[in-house]
Amino acid sequence: MYNYNMQLPQIQIGSRIVGGENPPLIIAEVANTHDGDPITARKMVDQIATTGVEAVKFQLHIAAAEMLPSHPKFKTQGKMSLSVKVLAELKSYAESKGLIFLCSPFSREAVDELDQMNVLAFKIGSGEVSDPDFMAHAASKGRPMIVSTGMAEEEEIDTAVDIMRKASVPFVILHAVSLYPTPYEKLYLETIAALRERYHVPIGLSDHTAEIYSSLAAMALRPAVIEKH
Repeated sequence: MYNYNMQLPQIQIGSRIVGGENPPLIIAEVANTHDGDPITARKMVDQIATTGVEAVKFQLHIAAAEMLPSHPKFKTQGKMSLSVKVLAELKSYAESKGLIFLCSPFSREAVDELDQMNVLAFKIGSGEVSDPDFMAHAASKGRPMIVSTGMAEEEEIDTAVDIMRKASVPFVILHAVSLYPTPYEKLYLETIAALRERYHVPIGLSDHTAEIYSSLAAMALRPAVIEKH
């Protein structure tokens, strides 16, 4: 049974206290739905800024650092992704709208670029959690980390948590199901409470459903973060 009287852990991202008794940090996930078009990406920031959410998240893909040139997705990845320069401009633009700018790196090189960009935190996708070298490199920057778990086994999450704790970086773990969209019978929202009990850190939800009701239901479990795709 969920313990509603438990003390909730918290961390700080910029000036925002995440977790504790605070409302969840709501992140609007853009990913690559801009199709590589900077104008579309900026319009999406405009729309997101009107919704009342606090953060917007993009992705930084550097094709040459992620895959061989012979890979079938090598060329399309470059066309669908935004450059470091464009993302830096979007960061300034999003912050001018009062939004926290977040971005997911998918390579060590992307981590370095985002660190130079002075992002407030790294959002780590679940596919990277199982790579200890990547996690150690990201944690070495000393920035807060928001870590999804949808594609990670329990042992892999344990390893990632050990890496972040040894680096003394604050972090949030997000329960996620890597199905797009996620069907209701696969949500397993109770994992939010289980992860909090196991790791004693702020826990949130990366919601891949096609509507908002799953995020609303998750509020009963007092998440620190809700990231909505």
